[in-house]
Amino acid sequence: VLLPLRLLALVDGNDARASDWLGRINASANAASLLTTCLLCSSSDVYGRRFALAVVSGGVFLDALACAAAPTPTWLLVGHTVAYFLGGSTWSLLALSFSAGGDLL
Repeated sequence: VLLPLRLLALVDGNDARASDWLGRINASANAASLLTTCLLCSSSDVYGRRFALAVVSGGVFLDALACAAAPTPTWLLVGHTVAYFLGGSTWSLLALSFSAGGDLL
């Protein structure tokens, strides 16, 4: 919810430019999430669930920080993508919680 509003503020209210940038940001962040979610879950088997949860939490924090501090849409794209490479997505957190739930069962 905050990303489109922040992006709209960065492009001076131009809806067409904001829509274009939002598509780029979502595509790159989802590609990063697709590449790293499986790696995070498999590394949580080796290094433990706490370590993986700390990495994912750090990614979420970095994503919020990048969204708040980005001076241009390009920096927003870079920050959001890097955060998703660190597991800062909902999908990474969901996959990690499923693997932790599987340990309990």
